[in-house]
Amino acid sequence: MTSGHRPRMGALGVLLGLVALLGSACRAPGEPPSHPGVGVYRDIIRRESDSTHTALATARLLIATSEAQGLPATYARVTLRNVVGDLQHVVVDLNQITPPAQARGAQTRLNAIARGDAILLAQLEHRWGDHRLRRQALGQVAQHAEEIDRTLDPRLQG
Repeated sequence: MTSGHRPRMGALGVLLGLVALLGSACRAPGEPPSHPGVGVYRDIIRRESDSTHTALATARLLIATSEAQGLPATYARVTLRNVVGDLQHVVVDLNQITPPAQARGAQTRLNAIARGDAILLAQLEHRWGDHRLRRQALGQVAQHAEEIDRTLDPRLQG
């Protein structure tokens, strides 16, 4: 390499470093801000809480319908896979948000519900024929949906 190429290579290195630095500072589309203001936090947490509640209601309806009328196992597994994916997305989003001090405990609990129910429902997806596990999952998601409605939503909305 001749000495005439060194400044160009050095400038290219600096430019690439700046691009990498700027890229690391940007959020991906759809990614929540890490330190949102109160109004933005309420909007984000409302969506995350609604997503969790909808996923739990879907699982509850699926399991209850299956127990009462029966459902094709393939349908049940695909639906559970979608529910698990929704809950996992909630966990990812909640882990990226720093809540206001008064909502910290409620957000931590919502995160624990989403994470724990995702694990349980993933197990159920793979063991759909296990009636005991179905009853356990039905009871747990019903209890957690009620907890979100009665306890967590009011605390998260401040």
